[in-house]
Amino acid sequence: MSLPASVALDEICSTEIAGDFNDFFNGSLSEVTGTLARAWKYHINSGGSRLRANIAISVAKEAGLSQDIQYRIAAATEILHQSSLLLDDIQDRDGFRRGKPSIWKEYGEGVAINLSLILITKAYGFISDVERSEGFKSDLGDIISGSISKTVFGQQADLENSKSTILFDRYEEICGAKSGTLFALPFLIVMSLQGETEKTLALCEEIAALFGLAYQLVDDHEDQYSDNLKLDGLNSAIPYQLKKMEHNSSLAELLEQVFSKIDILFQKLPDYTQGGQKLFKNNIIKRIEEHSRS
Repeated sequence: MSLPASVALDEICSTEIAGDFNDFFNGSLSEVTGTLARAWKYHINSGGSRLRANIAISVAKEAGLSQDIQYRIAAATEILHQSSLLLDDIQDRDGFRRGKPSIWKEYGEGVAINLSLILITKAYGFISDVERSEGFKSDLGDIISGSISKTVFGQQADLENSKSTILFDRYEEICGAKSGTLFALPFLIVMSLQGETEKTLALCEEIAALFGLAYQLVDDHEDQYSDNLKLDGLNSAIPYQLKKMEHNSSLAELLEQVFSKIDILFQKLPDYTQGGQKLFKNNIIKRIEEHSRS
């Protein structure tokens, strides 16, 4: 599969996250003990790209925010993503994540649900710390709750349509809510802290739609060829196999179109957001390359 032509190699930046952020994030639940602590360590040590955190750090750093604020915005975003994964695996009956048994399979559904709830509360804690910082008056709690709600609505729509043939427009809508909302979250938080206009903040809806679509297209494509065990035996956990969608374009063509729209969108956004969109493209390209070689 060829890479989207709209992405120049000299625009791609590193996706490495500093070790001190990983230490900060991995210790997020230091007050939690017992089974929940073991489950969190098991989950967080299983891998993952930390893409959302990396985007958050990039955008916040370029906006001139302190490292402490960068890390708290990144941790809030990433921890909400991790919370969603725990619940997603239960609902999809996915027995494995990143090559290891899922939390619900290893520790039980109750532990997975409780851990997910704790992660959500930690996200609010991180954002409260940001709000209490001198000079920050934005109501970030509303942004967090709105993002959680949109993600949940997207997941519910995903469950309701997982075995259906749907129009591509509906697929886009679900991807934007389920997958795109947490990609847009760090942009929305940082731009709010920077006092951007409501018109500019509203563009975060387009970030969610485009990032969510690109990410889910690749994710669903990979799922069709995944060796992960689907416990129901019917692969019904795969949201929408591309062959079932009413759309004739290839995956590469679709990504080319999405990347072009992302380029146009980010011309309207502040300069400090540019690194974030480059990191996102970099991740998508790497996944395509890795899948092509497998």
